[in-house]
Amino acid sequence: MINVLIVEDESIIRKGIVCLINWDDLDCKIDGECSNALDAIEFLESNHIDLIITDIVMPQISGLELCKHVNLNYPNIKIIILSAHSDFSYAQMAIKNKVGDYIIKSNFIKELPLSVAKTCALIKEEHAAKNTTPLKEEYINKLKFMLVKNLIEDNPIDLPSEKDCIKLLGMNLQNYYIIVSEIEYMKLPEQKDDYSKPIEKLYNTALNELENISLWVDNHTFLTIINFNDNNSIANLQKIVLVINHILSVVNNYMSFQLNIGISKQHNNISHIKQAYHEAALTLNKLFIDNSLSIYESTRDTTKTDSLPSQKEVVQIIMEQIQNGNQNEYISCLTNIFNKYIDNTDNYDKIKIEILIIISNCFRIIIENDLNIKNLEQFENTVNSNILQSKSLNSLFVIMQNWGLKVMHLDKTVNFNYNILVLKVNDYIKDNYASVVKLNDIASALHVNSSYLSRLYKKQTGDSIITTVNKYRINKAKELLNTENYLVSEVGFLVGIDDPAYFANIFTKHVGVSPKNYKLGNQ
Repeated sequence: MINVLIVEDESIIRKGIVCLINWDDLDCKIDGECSNALDAIEFLESNHIDLIITDIVMPQISGLELCKHVNLNYPNIKIIILSAHSDFSYAQMAIKNKVGDYIIKSNFIKELPLSVAKTCALIKEEHAAKNTTPLKEEYINKLKFMLVKNLIEDNPIDLPSEKDCIKLLGMNLQNYYIIVSEIEYMKLPEQKDDYSKPIEKLYNTALNELENISLWVDNHTFLTIINFNDNNSIANLQKIVLVINHILSVVNNYMSFQLNIGISKQHNNISHIKQAYHEAALTLNKLFIDNSLSIYESTRDTTKTDSLPSQKEVVQIIMEQIQNGNQNEYISCLTNIFNKYIDNTDNYDKIKIEILIIISNCFRIIIENDLNIKNLEQFENTVNSNILQSKSLNSLFVIMQNWGLKVMHLDKTVNFNYNILVLKVNDYIKDNYASVVKLNDIASALHVNSSYLSRLYKKQTGDSIITTVNKYRINKAKELLNTENYLVSEVGFLVGIDDPAYFANIFTKHVGVSPKNYKLGNQ
């Protein structure tokens, strides 16, 4: 058993910690309760304690002073701070005193047991290995969040020095961008992990080759800091846009939420984080398409490209001509657009970024209108790569021309207007119709929200998923009944309907005659 000491001056909270948490399940025993740090110090002199849970603000001696005393005299004792304060200054002092975790009182009933379980596991490991372990990654991430949160907000606290900030964040912010991702859910899941984990995993995968920090600002806002070693802002921005386009493509095709992304300009000082955050947040207001991105431009920056047509204008013109399907008109409009770019050839890299964003927005509209392009993500990646490798305005024009003509020549089959998720549902049904098919299983296999998938499928096809499953099963049943190899009683089982009565009912509903009469009529 792990011996625990509770140090809390508020008796109600102290009793709540003791009574509202199942300590037996955590393999812990409450050895003592103290209302102040002086009593705790005295208690430690005659009792063996493995874990201390303490408040910070207490009379006479603070919890942080108690931590310092324990650190000096009982270095093997683990400490969890339970505080009403979320200011980074407190957490920073806790780091110096090697505190194991920092829990906010308002949510201690949920978070404290999780923290205690992790700390107990560490204590047991140390007892076995007789060594110490560095600060847990989860705790460091908490501190990073608190630091960045205080940097982007007007919190009246004493922030750590720039040197300490860099040390904690693990990166020297020399040439960095702030990316603010605004997430709009079709339906907010009951558990945060249901939406936060997929988003975190997507960003981690997409940004794995770039130095970055990502964290949640709130339930709808995901903040990312990307840092570069060199100060080539155009080249750095091109790398970011390419990665963001990949993220947007994945979200558009597979996720049950909408994602809009704003990117700040490049900054070179950690003290500019708040300014960079507001730049990225401000540019979100410029977006005119769901699942798209926008880059902040200051007044000084925009004067260099005042003659460039707006991204919104170009996207609208291009998509209008593509939807009309007139190749000559499309090429003519594209020529007019590029004639406006000619006066800015000295800023060619800037034009490449403009084209990257325009193409990204066009792809978002294509998906939003449910145009089914085979290997769409690969197609988009190829176009983006060609744009980045282009060396002249003429080569950009050829890329845009070929892209538009290819989209116009899409094979308009019966599935032309189907979203890729609908096609994947149909594939799932074809592969699994003979077994139990449930909406939740399909949604799980496609990594989307089941309610969203159900609505999308109904909107696209006019049928519910279960209706489509039954139709497919009945068509398969008709094929089997048309042969002499199977009895009527066997067919239902073979198409995934085990109950003979239910099979007969569904078959009759869809075909107009019973399975038996259908078989007799085709013999």
